[in-house]
Amino acid sequence: MFRNPNIRISDYLSNQYHVQELIILISSLIIGYSAVSFGYRYFLYNSMSFAFYPILAYALIKSYFYGRNIESGVFGYLFTAPLKRMTTLLVSHFIDIIILPSAIIIEISLLLYIKFFYIPVEDVVLYWIASVAVISLFIAAGRIIGVFVRDGIASMGVLFAAYEAISIAGNSKNKADIELELYFHLNLSSIDPFYILIESIVVLVVSILMVVISSRLLLNFGLKSGR
Repeated sequence: MFRNPNIRISDYLSNQYHVQELIILISSLIIGYSAVSFGYRYFLYNSMSFAFYPILAYALIKSYFYGRNIESGVFGYLFTAPLKRMTTLLVSHFIDIIILPSAIIIEISLLLYIKFFYIPVEDVVLYWIASVAVISLFIAAGRIIGVFVRDGIASMGVLFAAYEAISIAGNSKNKADIELELYFHLNLSSIDPFYILIESIVVLVVSILMVVISSRLLLNFGLKSGR
């Protein structure tokens, strides 16, 4: 499978079984359905709320693959190649968090233009940042879980349990908890734009730190060679 030393590392780690394309296709159908809404702001809010579900699904799938790759020895095999391991792990995370949110935002922008002949650029950019931050945190959490449990199904299950915990926290009467839950579900209609930006920056910084920590742990735990 990896006979060529110049293997396409990022493709293999980031897009196994063309999951990215499948999720983009599914999200296109979901978001396209929301185009029946009236008013561009209502459409934008609805679309971002719908976009959360393909983002969550993709993060869960990536968590599964990450845990399975550790369990099966894929990383151990890949890292026998002459490459910078930390850089490879960081680049694969960057690819994971950029492509899907970008595809979703591009589609939303095109539908807005087709339906309303107008694209609210500031809102679209802000919501793109929020979607990148959210998917980054979920995938980063999945990586840390995968390093410890080293099992695909368990990694996905623990990550989903963590998501449920966030949802339950939103059921409290605390305003901060409610806004946090709304943010992570990309239900941004009632959240101040400044809060969205600040929260996104904080979440991105935290997620990158989590990726660095999980990568250090992975490299220091000792990787078995792939089959």
